[in-house]
Amino acid sequence: MTIIVATNLGGRGTDLKLSKEVLEHGGLHVILSYLPSSIRIEDQAFGRVARKGEAGSAQVIANLETGDDIAVLRNKRDSQELIAMDIAMHCKVPEMLMEDELFDKYLDLIRKLTSPTGKEIVVGYMQPKKLNLADDQIGIYLKDDHIYLKYIKNSFQAEPL
Repeated sequence: MTIIVATNLGGRGTDLKLSKEVLEHGGLHVILSYLPSSIRIEDQAFGRVARKGEAGSAQVIANLETGDDIAVLRNKRDSQELIAMDIAMHCKVPEMLMEDELFDKYLDLIRKLTSPTGKEIVVGYMQPKKLNLADDQIGIYLKDDHIYLKYIKNSFQAEPL
């Protein structure tokens, strides 16, 4: 028998091949030693046991300081998650839309300007495919024989346009 102990990140991207013997004895069993902070994380952990229709089981075994029933704690967690989503939808999304609109207005203004050298100003925006959203780069560059996007983080080099 094999016992694998891992964090919640331990199984990410890992395809555990279960032997016939393990499947005959009920399949994979996942134990969560804490109540996850979101239903998505809990569902992900519990969903791990039944990949490809294989048998399996999961349970939460946690030392809960409050003494509350696990169902009560799940309800509290789910309510807090709904409140956080509501705040995001009513506060964060409008803020992001406003930032996008202001950025578009900024780009329009920059496009109307000309540089002191008389060269046309080109506004570039690039989001490299494999980098995080936080790695987006924005810049203003002079149009020459080629236009290069410079100052890109993580040594990502843009090709001439």
